[in-house]
Amino acid sequence: MLQAITRERKLIIPALQKKNNIQQLRRNDYFCPSCKERVILRAGDYVIPHFAHQRTSSCPERQGETKNHLHGKLQLFHWLSLQNLSPYLEHYLPEINQYPDIQLSFRKKHFAIEYQCAKIPAKEILQRSNGFYQMDIYPLWILGANRLQRIGTHMLKIDTFTSRVIHQFAPHLPTQLFYYSSQQNQLLFISDIYFTQRNRALARFTYTPLKMTQFPQLFNSTQLATASLFRNWLPLKQDIRLSNRPMYGKEKEFRIWLYEKGFHVQELPSIIFLPNKAQYRMNTPLLHWQAKFVIEFLHPLMQGRSFTIRDIYSYLGFSRLLQSPLLNTSFRNDPVWLYLQQLSQLGIISQTPNQQWVKRRPVYFFNELEKGLTGDKLVLEALLKKA
Repeated sequence: MLQAITRERKLIIPALQKKNNIQQLRRNDYFCPSCKERVILRAGDYVIPHFAHQRTSSCPERQGETKNHLHGKLQLFHWLSLQNLSPYLEHYLPEINQYPDIQLSFRKKHFAIEYQCAKIPAKEILQRSNGFYQMDIYPLWILGANRLQRIGTHMLKIDTFTSRVIHQFAPHLPTQLFYYSSQQNQLLFISDIYFTQRNRALARFTYTPLKMTQFPQLFNSTQLATASLFRNWLPLKQDIRLSNRPMYGKEKEFRIWLYEKGFHVQELPSIIFLPNKAQYRMNTPLLHWQAKFVIEFLHPLMQGRSFTIRDIYSYLGFSRLLQSPLLNTSFRNDPVWLYLQQLSQLGIISQTPNQQWVKRRPVYFFNELEKGLTGDKLVLEALLKKA
């Protein structure tokens, strides 16, 4: 940890001291602000001045921090201080027994910034976030750049840990991930995240130097241009039809299920595997649940018949949608509702005033690969025109 208190209860942050003052600081005794145990000042030519507990300590702050984490936390603290936001570094909250890396107030709201360079259990993210909410503090998770797994211009890998720190500040705003590189002093905003597979997503990447960024910019997320989304989505959609690589796990199970239904991926309607900005809330991959809905529910349904979203969830037995304190979970961020909106734009279904949906057109399967590839392109072009 970066700070401790003296016997006189004076708060000391040695990393903010001049280098020639460190030797003088070593003469004092220091104690953890939380557990009040004695802590050790560690400093050197290659070490950020910080305090460490004894190995036998049971304090939650006993766990060591990496050099990148200490550097990044200190840099973010400086960044906020220069904006006159009066941030607190490692301020202890005894009511919930937590130490946010940085705490601040802005426009009458309270925020806790957690700079996370190491992977931790998803359950811990949930517990810590909920703890801050109990104190009327909004948590902001910023990941270390070492956690980034970029695999293309607009593509990245997202593991379960990373998916739990996706933010969405309002229903109309895009989802966001925040990264910070302490070596390059650079923030990365990943916004408008569309999952393509269980652990892959398309998104917009925006790099910005820390010194050129203001705190309010964290809440001004930028959408991935619709044209860019569909342009990058088409190859993914067509790869499903063209791929002949071996399948494993859930994907193999899906192909077997499809075969038992009498279909091959080359025959699937183009209305299956459409981009869905709320896919992060689904436990089932996008291709799988949309195919299940179309093949088992929508295709057999007679034209003119009506149905509700509840009918869909009940019939298909979808798993409960992901709930997270960092995400907006209004009905407008329901993945099924968003999918029905797309099908309505394509004229397949229409919505009635009493919140029901009516099937208007039949679902067409393809008997030739080339027709399927052309259909994919036409469907995305039609949605682009409606955007």
